[in-house]
Amino acid sequence: MNWVWTMVLVGCFMLLVFPNATYAQETSGSLTGRVTDVSGGGLAGATVTAVHT
Repeated sequence: MNWVWTMVLVGCFMLLVFPNATYAQETSGSLTGRVTDVSGGGLAGATVTAVHT
């Protein structure tokens, strides 16, 4: 049973010492850019669909 408590304490210590690892999962993001034709001109009214795969 002492081994289990040791592992629990080590885990808690690691979370306190390295908190950045707990923030690694983001739930939001952003996407920026321009939609252009082959000559580089902008396309008015273009629709862009982003799909999470």
